[in-house]
Amino acid sequence: MTTGMTSAASSAIEIQMNNRTVETECCPVYYQRNNHGSLASGQKTPDISIQWNNSSKTVTITREGATITLVAGQKTAKVGNKK
Repeated sequence: MTTGMTSAASSAIEIQMNNRTVETECCPVYYQRNNHGSLASGQKTPDISIQWNNSSKTVTITREGATITLVAGQKTAKVGNKK
């Protein structure tokens, strides 16, 4: 596959969170050697909260008191207060 191209996964990709398969509304996409799935799928997982702030383009994921924050376009996320 050429770098930068996007395609649907050639074989079924199963997303698991907390050792449970997550039902997805759409197929994950393979892009630049990584599999990408919808964050909305994570919303279906018990004990996980996903919030989107459209004005700051920030997603915040919380689970068991741990928080991960990622701003759209940035290559690093913050876990708690650490990058």
